[in-house]
Amino acid sequence: MKLGPMLRGQGLQRSQRDLRAAALLGALILTAALPEASSACERCFGAGVDAPAVRAVSASMLVLFAIISGVFGGILSFFRNMSVRAARIADQNNSSTTD
Repeated sequence: MKLGPMLRGQGLQRSQRDLRAAALLGALILTAALPEASSACERCFGAGVDAPAVRAVSASMLVLFAIISGVFGGILSFFRNMSVRAARIADQNNSSTTD
């Protein structure tokens, strides 16, 4: 059984697609009916900058950004290192075949 068409919803029966559409419509209606339940956090919603919760959220976003940047930098340096090594090996192979 192929999984690709099923993930795109092509393998679902019509009743299952209708049920999924009804659930999505119900969620949209609930969101419109109860906007306070789907409001943004204090930082995004525009609370004062001096609120302790806003400062905590700001600090946590900076920490997460630093962690993600470090991981991304490590991945980039790994692939750069592999590229440099591959070029060095290719140069060694070219110089040994021309000698």
